[in-house]
Amino acid sequence: MRRKLVMFILFFLLLWVNGQVLQRRDTIKGPERSFFTLGNLEVSADGRWSAVRKRYEHQSDTLLLFDRHKPGQVIATLVKLNQQFSFLSSNTLIASGNGKALWMDLSGLKQKEYDHIRQAGPLSGQDHFFLWSKNGELTVCDHQGKVRQTMKGVQKLITDKDKYLYAVRQWNDQSELVRITADKTVPLYVTASEFSRMEMMPSGNQIVLTENRQGKSARHITFVNTQSGQVIHHLPELKKDFDYVKVTEIQNGKAYLLDFQSRTQPVKDQVVDIWYGNDSNLKAKKYGTEDSHEYFLLDVGKQAVKPISAERFPVFASANNTDYLLAFDPQKDYNYSTRFPLLDLYVYHLSENSYFQIFEKAADVTLSPDGAFLLGWNDRSSQWMLFDFKSGNQTIINKQGLEKPVFDDNKLFIYFESRDGLYRYDIQKQKFNSFLSTRGKEVSIVSGDSYKVNDLFNIKVSNIDSGKRFLLKAEDKDNRTSYLKYDAKEFREVIGPTEHHIREVRFSNDLTVAYTIEENYNLPPRILVKDTKGSQKQVLYSGNSADRQAFNIKQDIIAYQNSQGTPLKGILYYPIGFNPARKYPMIVHIYQIQSKDANIYTYPKDEGAGFNWRTLIEQGYFVFLPDIVFDDRGTGLSALDCVNSALDALGGFKSIDRKKIGLNGHSMGGYETNFIATHSNRFSTYISSSGHGDIVRAYFSYSYDSYMPLLWQFENGQYKMKRSFFENKALYFDNNPIHFVDCVNAPMLLWTGMKDENVRWDHTMEFYLGLKRSNKEVIALFYPTQEHILEKGSRAITDLNQRTMEWWDYFLKDKKDVEWISKQLKKRLSR
Repeated sequence: MRRKLVMFILFFLLLWVNGQVLQRRDTIKGPERSFFTLGNLEVSADGRWSAVRKRYEHQSDTLLLFDRHKPGQVIATLVKLNQQFSFLSSNTLIASGNGKALWMDLSGLKQKEYDHIRQAGPLSGQDHFFLWSKNGELTVCDHQGKVRQTMKGVQKLITDKDKYLYAVRQWNDQSELVRITADKTVPLYVTASEFSRMEMMPSGNQIVLTENRQGKSARHITFVNTQSGQVIHHLPELKKDFDYVKVTEIQNGKAYLLDFQSRTQPVKDQVVDIWYGNDSNLKAKKYGTEDSHEYFLLDVGKQAVKPISAERFPVFASANNTDYLLAFDPQKDYNYSTRFPLLDLYVYHLSENSYFQIFEKAADVTLSPDGAFLLGWNDRSSQWMLFDFKSGNQTIINKQGLEKPVFDDNKLFIYFESRDGLYRYDIQKQKFNSFLSTRGKEVSIVSGDSYKVNDLFNIKVSNIDSGKRFLLKAEDKDNRTSYLKYDAKEFREVIGPTEHHIREVRFSNDLTVAYTIEENYNLPPRILVKDTKGSQKQVLYSGNSADRQAFNIKQDIIAYQNSQGTPLKGILYYPIGFNPARKYPMIVHIYQIQSKDANIYTYPKDEGAGFNWRTLIEQGYFVFLPDIVFDDRGTGLSALDCVNSALDALGGFKSIDRKKIGLNGHSMGGYETNFIATHSNRFSTYISSSGHGDIVRAYFSYSYDSYMPLLWQFENGQYKMKRSFFENKALYFDNNPIHFVDCVNAPMLLWTGMKDENVRWDHTMEFYLGLKRSNKEVIALFYPTQEHILEKGSRAITDLNQRTMEWWDYFLKDKKDVEWISKQLKKRLSR
């Protein structure tokens, strides 16, 4: 009897323990609560195979493989082999990462692993792949993994990913550049020098080598034709003593602009650092000065070099034309009121050695692929200007709202993106037409070629072949997305429209098969595939379907207007398990335009900015994200008006507890929160982070993040004040939070990272001191090792997210058992 009693007690004890374990599993992030998203989608050329990275909060080293013919099934899972992966045409995959590589036959799932790998990749045009080991051995294999060729002593490697490898190897005390295919190795250039740099030009026609001759200080620039092996290196102008050389390709290798630079690094540990009032290159304090530029134009056909005098203009750039260069002085009259210098642009005629000006105050320059035309954006008039190199004529393109021009390869048209459809400009007729299927939609061109010929001043070549592959992304006013393909004279939809957010899209080479990663606020990311000729989408992979809580999320889009009649939207998320008979607290999060993110999936996690709407609604809060726009009243007053109008639009929501609303913002949202806190009585508490508290001080600040003054950010940047402090001091004073800090009437939590160079941490300290001196309820959190966004996985991010939740619960749910908050209030009450 006693034994039965003991067994009975043990049985129930075991049930109780299991119950506790099961209950605990519901509250921790175990396997049942392992959240992930999907990204880096890749698709095979024929559209059958696909691969995607599985991204957890702190790691993304898992690669999932799929067969279009087997929907819903992961055919293989690779771990720590997702650094680089590519499909070959023979149903094979090559993947690499963490010093390993893997070849896999996808049809039979046969595989072979390789160790000690530095780099691996495809030669898709030959259906082969290569392996470059850490000991310098290079191996070329066919699609079955059989070794076709090996080479030892490889020091540098470039691949076109299609047919050829180009390698530098040490051989018999010499450096040799070779071209490698599966079948043979072709020597291209041999020298006794060492190669310190190896670069392939965008066209793939030339490899540029920087040679260091033993025992000599001068370095040599050598051009090697990748096909013929023709070498250009004995020209005396290419043998120089320099710190750096920038080589820009012109007309697919017909010519090259060479910029030999000598630089002086900034002096460290000097007694005094002198800043001059006429210095227009303050970035040199960080990066040093370019003491000299020596420019040369190399004509490949003639193997002739023309020196370019830099006496009149310090900077030359390619015009993608063998007869002309662009010339300008970027520092002339630059007062930092814009982020980048506005260029007074000149054309230099190479044969005539003459200059003529074409544009003033150009902020963006786009070149045609044939070098015949140049487009420049005039920042003052907000117009595009077209220059014809052959005729010398300039044309003003008189239409507002045009963005990101792209030249057509047929040399007749320029395509412009806009928020009201795609526009095509006929160069000869000087006329516009738009496409009916794109009107009323915000469009962006997702195909075509674009590369910068000058990184610092945004000068680029941008073109598209409208007769081959021309794809558009279009978003309508209801946040629905579609993809369109140009077909003869009009665009037709190949994907969409869908209310889901399309995170990524990939097509087969012939555009007949489309893959998308799609998500929504209540739908974790999943992979879909369809035939672009009209079949329905098929779910290939349902993603994190275990996140069942996501399917219960409720959202409303709230339409409203500010006091000036500007139409705006806000996203309202309901508490999980919402009961209309109850009242709930609400947290308002602000930045600028947020409504476009209404279909973005989010899972509960520690956020680097301390805000996660998914966590908050699971903890029983309404979360509201209203849009904010700025106007002539100034940044702060505009934000205040928009937020007040948004709150008014929620007047019919009886379940929101109007006495329990909090306001939260980070960075620009932190500034907006600071200002609204000084002018509003509609919030019970605030959390503000890494935002300016004194915009007059910030206006006259120097950023050690961008290494330039912050004037531009206020006049023509994010703050959109549109005038300088000296032109309208009242505008800056009236929108300055610190001037009204004594008017804050609800508790504030402030936080910042003390290594933040975006918005320096002492702006938060200043606002804290203003609140403290005004006897306001405030606590400030300073994280000594953190920057503008707190580091993932750090103790600081865990601490912040815990404290912000405790703050909201303390003031909006009356959960008062929080010592670090009560400590502030107890001291206040004791005085």
